[in-house]
Amino acid sequence: MLSKDKVIEAMPKCLNEKEKEILSERWGLNNGIPKRIEELKEIYGITIEQLRNIERKIILYMKET
Repeated sequence: MLSKDKVIEAMPKCLNEKEKEILSERWGLNNGIPKRIEELKEIYGITIEQLRNIERKIILYMKET
């Protein structure tokens, strides 16, 4: 499992600003309350696949480091 601290540390290294914002909202990194995919789709106009790609991007980065 990914630790919150490790994710926060890795985010600036592999994600752009919008991706960081979306992932922070999804995983509740800012306030401890994760948002549902449906909420993120409405707020950011992204698809489920786009969200999964962002999540994959950071997971792969963390596995490589």
